[in-house]
Amino acid sequence: MTGILIFLASLIPAGLIFLMIRNQKKDEAYRKLSGKAFLYGALSVFPVLAVAGAFALIGSLLKLKTLHPILYEVYRTFLTAAMAEEAVKFWFHGKLLRGTDYEVTWKDVIGFMTLIGLGFGVVEDIPYAIGSDIIQILVRGFLVAHADYGFIMGYFIGKAMYTGKKGYVFTGFIIPFLLHAVYDLTLSKVLLQVYEWIVFIPVTLAFVSLITIIVMVVFFLRKNKKEKYLVPLNRLKFQKHTAE
Repeated sequence: MTGILIFLASLIPAGLIFLMIRNQKKDEAYRKLSGKAFLYGALSVFPVLAVAGAFALIGSLLKLKTLHPILYEVYRTFLTAAMAEEAVKFWFHGKLLRGTDYEVTWKDVIGFMTLIGLGFGVVEDIPYAIGSDIIQILVRGFLVAHADYGFIMGYFIGKAMYTGKKGYVFTGFIIPFLLHAVYDLTLSKVLLQVYEWIVFIPVTLAFVSLITIIVMVVFFLRKNKKEKYLVPLNRLKFQKHTAE
């Protein structure tokens, strides 16, 4: 019973972030899309399992684990985990935007991608909570790392839509992908046994995650002073915006 209460407590930051983003606008269409984004994130767990399973099968066929344990950890964390998860979330975000006539703004694009990451993270935390100690459960819950990755990804996707420069889409994918992959890799027991000093990297990245949370909250709560974040983007169709 105590474990369940601790897990529920760890979901408080996710719940507050969801409400904060959902309440950015009062119109029902926006709020429905916000709920849909969170649901897409939760459902993305299933295709992630399929993609990760395919990568794991390839790694097994190549016998990477017996060939070189550290090489296997790099493969597992970069492809089986980070690539599979970030790619699927990225795809669901595109699906959400393509499937609506709602005039999304740059701020909406960021919010929806953040909610997709949030939904995925909440569902992913459930199996991790089983057998974990209280500290691990609370750390995962309060870091809301997948929401952070979504915030970064959404920012650059929105920037690409606003400026017409598609290269920002790559930037928006590669930054959260690398943060995710390096964090997972440096928490690997195999690497920690060989390089004890490497523990400083995930600790540093955890602080980066906390800073990102603060930036995210400030971004969504502050008064909208920059018009570019409020311009409807669906009509731009990646054409160069003149008000850069």
